[in-house]
Amino acid sequence: MFPDRTLFDDSLFSSAPTQISKTKKWATTAAIAAQIAILALILIAPLLHPATLAMAMTGPTVILANPPRPIPKPIPVKPAEATHTSTTPSSPSPAQPAALLARSYGHIIPGIPPDEPSLAPIGSTNTMGTPTGIASGIPSISGGGATVVKAASPQKVRLSSGVTSGMLLTPIHPTYPPIARAAHQEGTVVLTATIDKTGKIVGLQVTSGPAMLRSSALEAVSAAHYKPYLLNGDPTEVETTISVIFHLGS
Repeated sequence: MFPDRTLFDDSLFSSAPTQISKTKKWATTAAIAAQIAILALILIAPLLHPATLAMAMTGPTVILANPPRPIPKPIPVKPAEATHTSTTPSSPSPAQPAALLARSYGHIIPGIPPDEPSLAPIGSTNTMGTPTGIASGIPSISGGGATVVKAASPQKVRLSSGVTSGMLLTPIHPTYPPIARAAHQEGTVVLTATIDKTGKIVGLQVTSGPAMLRSSALEAVSAAHYKPYLLNGDPTEVETTISVIFHLGS
């Protein structure tokens, strides 16, 4: 038995060529041409604008630091030239007084009182030996001016009234003035006194107190006598304060 032909009708293919319509051909050709044109435009566009191409191909920008400024050279300072001053005294004018001449040359002229004595300057080379910054007070042999050193006057020693009361040899007994007694005037007279090396009052001055009682206080204190004050075994002039009390009941 032979199979039925109808079973194989659907499985058979026709080998005859299929005809494509002209419209599809032109559409396919136009699409291919458009793609070729777009590709050509992409390749040709950079060649038409070289500046854009160069900018796109520019590498990373490198910023270099500025070179350091050169250090200015210091301006050399010329050392100041030492000026030599002449030690020779200038010749005085005829109208210059004799006192100025004596002070200029360091000599003392009899009969003319010199000015305040000048002390030898510190570090002076006008003294014997090498200059050490301390004046020795010895005039040089090379003929320099004589150096006159003024001795400092000794200062008075100040003592309290309690110390001087123990040195008192003659008691102080003031006389009450009649006018002050009649006026019932009482009070204390304070005096500043100077006791010399022998113990006598040589300087007396009223500091405070009633006017009616001052003269009597001055007379009583001036007649007082003290034991000399010894400083390092030597009698010394001292200064103290003395108070004289006036009371009507005494």
